[in-house]
Amino acid sequence: MGSALEEVRLAAGQDGKSGGSESQPSPRLLRLEEVNAAGAVGGKAAQLGALVRLGLRVPPGFVVIHARPGELPQELESETARLQGPVAVRSSALEEDGAHASFAGQFESVLGVQGSAEIRAAIEHCLASAASQRANAYRHAMRADGAATMAVVVQQMIKAQTSGVVFTADPVAGKRDRIVINAGRGMGDAIVSGHRSADHFVLTRDGTLLESNLQSEHPVLTEANLRELLRDALRAEAAFGRPLDLEWAIGQDHQLYWLQARPITTLDLPGLDEMDERIDPSWQLTTYNVTEWMPGAMTPLSLSIVVPAYTEGVRELYARIGVPRHFLEEMPLMVSIQGHAFINMSASYVLGSFMFGMDKESADLSLTGQVLPQADLPPPAPVSTRLLNTLRNLWLVPQGRRRLDTFVAQHSDFKIEPSDDLSEFFQRLDQGLAIFKESSAVHVHTSMLVNAFLGLFQRVYGGGAALPVAGHAAIAALLSGAKFDAPNAASSSIGVADAIDQLGALIASEHAAAQNFVALSAGEALAWLQFDAPEKVRAAFTAFLSVHGHRCIRELELRERDWREDPLSLVSSLQLAVATPKQTQIDWRAETRSVLAQLPWPTRLLIRRLLPITHAAIVQRERSKSFSVWIERQLKRAYVKFAQRLMVQGRLPDTDLVFFFTHEELRGLAQSGDRALWRRGEHRRRLHPQKMALEFPPVCKGKPQPLAQHNGSSSNGDSMCGVPLSRGIAVGPARVVRTVEEASAMHAGEILVTPFTDVGWTPFFGRAAGLATEVGSVLSHGAVVAREYGLPAIAGLPGATHRFKTGDVLYLNGNTGELRRVG
Repeated sequence: MGSALEEVRLAAGQDGKSGGSESQPSPRLLRLEEVNAAGAVGGKAAQLGALVRLGLRVPPGFVVIHARPGELPQELESETARLQGPVAVRSSALEEDGAHASFAGQFESVLGVQGSAEIRAAIEHCLASAASQRANAYRHAMRADGAATMAVVVQQMIKAQTSGVVFTADPVAGKRDRIVINAGRGMGDAIVSGHRSADHFVLTRDGTLLESNLQSEHPVLTEANLRELLRDALRAEAAFGRPLDLEWAIGQDHQLYWLQARPITTLDLPGLDEMDERIDPSWQLTTYNVTEWMPGAMTPLSLSIVVPAYTEGVRELYARIGVPRHFLEEMPLMVSIQGHAFINMSASYVLGSFMFGMDKESADLSLTGQVLPQADLPPPAPVSTRLLNTLRNLWLVPQGRRRLDTFVAQHSDFKIEPSDDLSEFFQRLDQGLAIFKESSAVHVHTSMLVNAFLGLFQRVYGGGAALPVAGHAAIAALLSGAKFDAPNAASSSIGVADAIDQLGALIASEHAAAQNFVALSAGEALAWLQFDAPEKVRAAFTAFLSVHGHRCIRELELRERDWREDPLSLVSSLQLAVATPKQTQIDWRAETRSVLAQLPWPTRLLIRRLLPITHAAIVQRERSKSFSVWIERQLKRAYVKFAQRLMVQGRLPDTDLVFFFTHEELRGLAQSGDRALWRRGEHRRRLHPQKMALEFPPVCKGKPQPLAQHNGSSSNGDSMCGVPLSRGIAVGPARVVRTVEEASAMHAGEILVTPFTDVGWTPFFGRAAGLATEVGSVLSHGAVVAREYGLPAIAGLPGATHRFKTGDVLYLNGNTGELRRVG
């Protein structure tokens, strides 16, 4: 019976032709054994008819079709008399029990009905439920296109001693090699509705019992019962050609009856691991570095463009240095698990095996700021190969700045013009995506010089071994003068914090308005800045948004709203800047002299000569990051406009859903407008908060596994030790926050404790007494700005936001990396 599913679809009236006639057919009824592809009987009746033809035991009954309230078949009474005892009257809508939407429980059923008048009333009740508010809400949520047309099944009731449900695949775990059986005593409606617990059995497809969870000492099913249920259920599944959800009952006659069958509609929906990549057990993965620029989970659209863009950018540079292509193809440089991005350090170790000066420790320090656990390392390439590749690298690294300047000149007016022709519009998105990928490659290239100098400094202070704490603090001090010692700093990430402080100082200079500005709500303050502020303040605010308005928290996540789209978080920062103006300014030259004085004179001379170049390289790296983000924000705006075009043509229900498809899925959506794909995107959107809540270990070997959720206790002690980012000592109350919105409640003089910082957090640095982050490195964006603020800062404190709580008095030592609760 290989065509059973197609027969059911036709019999249910799901061939797209039912209801197309202008004349309304007369109401009539069909016995279940007569149901076939010739009549529109609805999903439930069609499935029951298929089970009857399959030879399974189904309670006798019939289906009423083409009926309307007040118009029922004339033969109803005589046919009802054929059934013995009470009957069950159940809906069988044309759209019900389909492959993509089950409508389970959305329509009405009336059980234990007796007598002609009661049966007629029950049928009328089921007919009316086709257009109920509950059914319409479900229909909208499932993007179901079926008409609200109802048939009604009338069946002889089975007085059950045991009843339940069989799933021929595990609907929760999504495993198709498992059979799940739920069973309870008596009628099964309480079990199906979720009002009563049941015995729970999990079997393999060959009948091996894997799991048994009983509600009492004695199971309600015997081994013989389990075998019979398994045999018939697999027989039905084979006929229908897909996993099924079947309701059953064992009557007082000890016979097994099948009451309903429907496809399991959730198996094809994505799980948390839908887009997971293959992970080799030998790979060493880390969230260090990547968590600084993309904390949490990415939406599918961001995942489909950002990770490939950066991966391809690094792969291009590795290939130009001389790493064979097959190594780069076999070992991706970035992978994603449950929406979270990870750097594959094993790929970096491959680069180290093909050149001098890039051993494991150097790779670890340049990317994570610390030496990671031992890992499987590839054998070194021949000396001649490593020498040639090292020379190529030395030649390639300085070209990053020229490449950046050329790229910015070529694309400073980048914009994707929309089109009402979806095919043409998507071609423009493809072209824009190619430009974003190039911007990512440019950013990777400009980062090479910074990493090279950082590696050199770390070797100087660490002597080739793990860097001591004092060495981290010294390097942080040396790097602290980047914004003073290099051109173009104002347009880079480094310039954001200064620009906010300058704008805050300008507002504060308007003494009459400043106090009122601080007291306004964020929305009122925004309106003042845009319309009522003095002209010079309005002009400065507009200029800030022009230069930095594309920045925000998690700025490489396309779904996030940047400061230009949503300035309220920025306005809150400005109010804080006006209320508590910055009081400190780092003397980076004094810091540099102090560090250099501790070095032997040859090393001191070398470092002194390299510092201006290093500062310039840091600024270029931040400038390239800012421009890449700007390119991506233009791409994001184009995706939103594309979504608006899809909505106009009925191919997308809302613009936000665009972020829950991959780039290639949007191509397909533009071509077909497949509503089944809508449901997939909406399911991903419902799962996204679960992905965001996941936390992973900072380093792991093989596939990362989420950490157990923290309970917020402080049972792990009062002291932690991390990596110094910026020197200095601070004592003050903690402000523990996990989002920038929470940080808006921060008071001056508090120590900010947070999972990470990026450029979006910098408005708070001028008010903080100290900074402690769970992840980060000496070259992270937050670390760069913290040093410019003279803010004592520590990173590498996993779990700090759970160990400490707001109000704890903390001692933070940016010289030694110590964070300690003192009150």
